[in-house]
Amino acid sequence: MVDHTAREIVGVLPPSFRFMDREAALVIPLRFNRNDVDLINFSYRGIARLKPGATLTEANTDVARMLPIASARFP
Repeated sequence: MVDHTAREIVGVLPPSFRFMDREAALVIPLRFNRNDVDLINFSYRGIARLKPGATLTEANTDVARMLPIASARFP
């Protein structure tokens, strides 16, 4: 139970795991209500995996490409 909500454990990280220089005791998915989201608010941290063969530079380029699209589509 986390905050009175049943959660399924899908993995256990090693004690040495750090995210953005912080210790992480618990990682849970965050789902937004699309009607209440300000997509240009970059105050959230996230974890992602690159698909096989993709580079971090390619991923950053793709995100940079999507930012103006998201801003125009979800004003």
